[in-house]
Amino acid sequence: MKGKLHLIEQYLRRQQIVKELKTQLESVTSTSIQSLLTQLRASMAFENLTHKLQEAFASLKGKGKISEDDVNLALRQVRFALLEADVNFAVAKDFIARIKDKALGEEVFSSLNPAQTVIKNCE
Repeated sequence: MKGKLHLIEQYLRRQQIVKELKTQLESVTSTSIQSLLTQLRASMAFENLTHKLQEAFASLKGKGKISEDDVNLALRQVRFALLEADVNFAVAKDFIARIKDKALGEEVFSSLNPAQTVIKNCE
């Protein structure tokens, strides 16, 4: 239910942004229009990346220990999300490799769930 509410909120925010842009577009130059469209695309790409990363780490919740298969599945989703967000392939590959090396076999800290442990390894 939370996920559906989050998606509805994102949709409504995007609709509000579109309405604001339409109002602003009536009185701006073509250079200003290009700038606004670039900002909108960046905002939407960031929201999409955030959503996909949340989905990837949601698969790790509720596990006492993270298996190699769990890590591989989550990091595969993260890799796809980064590449869809136009992150350089080499950067994404290096980032995923470093996280995988740190995450495999890590014990879940008593105050952290497995998803938070993987996120901690991103530091």
